[in-house]
Amino acid sequence: MNPNERIRSLIHFNQGIPLDQFLSICISYYYNTRDPFGKKGDFITAPEITQMFGEIIGIWCANAWIKLGMPKFNLVEIGGGRGTLMDDLLRGTKHIREFAENIRNIYMIETSESLKSIQRQKLSLHNYNFIWLDDIENLEPNPNIIINNEFFDALPIKQFIKSKHGFKEVFITLKENKFVFAPLGVEIQSDIECKADDIIEVSPVRESYANKIATIIKDYGGAGLIIDYGYINSPFISTLQAMKDNTYHNIFHNIGEADLTSHVDFDSLIKIFENEKLQYLFSTQGEFLKKCGIEFRAEQLIKNGADKKKIQSELYRLVDKEQMGELFKVLEIYY
Repeated sequence: MNPNERIRSLIHFNQGIPLDQFLSICISYYYNTRDPFGKKGDFITAPEITQMFGEIIGIWCANAWIKLGMPKFNLVEIGGGRGTLMDDLLRGTKHIREFAENIRNIYMIETSESLKSIQRQKLSLHNYNFIWLDDIENLEPNPNIIINNEFFDALPIKQFIKSKHGFKEVFITLKENKFVFAPLGVEIQSDIECKADDIIEVSPVRESYANKIATIIKDYGGAGLIIDYGYINSPFISTLQAMKDNTYHNIFHNIGEADLTSHVDFDSLIKIFENEKLQYLFSTQGEFLKKCGIEFRAEQLIKNGADKKKIQSELYRLVDKEQMGELFKVLEIYY
């Protein structure tokens, strides 16, 4: 059953379904039926913009490994897309011999069969033991360096809208045979201060995944890196968006055929790591990449004969405040 028919059937029997259930159905279908990345896809992520992104993430991983005492470790990527980030990371760090030699296994956490196939082909030239898993819970009990880029934004969210006496959850229902948002169910009491019709977003799925990462790092040792677009203080608006063919798209058009995402509440993630007594650093993507040496890497590439205008354009897109530099945030987690 295609997602449109499945959702209509669920609404028929329940008068409406919670937003996170709607998103879960759409997102699962979407990622299991296509390669959504790049100019020919629906959106472009940082690793697809330039090799420098993956190379700099590799430098961060090597530095994290040194902080850990240079042990044998697992390298883990959650939601690896086409495998581009991991490919650039491994190529960019192969000259750091001790780091490369101490990678025990490389785990790719991926649920999409089509993306697993693309990743296997992309990474086949690297001489490491790659293991594909559907979930992060089944890692070996070794120190783990865990990375992810634009993973949390693709996990389902719930929305609650401020009503007269509390909050009502946002559901998806049908009106004149068209999908619409509707606040339904009992009013939920909360001490969150906001105005009438303001929206708060929560994601039990995101928080569950952050808890898994925290548990693994705390139990086995290691470090984590989360890169995504998001905020610290809630904007009290809906951040849900759809992308198709690299342009913004109506949420309810072409059900299951567009990328559905929302901004990540980094404050909720930070609280999880704080509760587990883990250390963390929070910054913008621009600050993080500059700290890790991306400007120096750009100069190197230009000196080695790369197209100066192209490299400068790629750098600008990643670090400038008006591009990805400020909207995207970085959370570093250490044991």
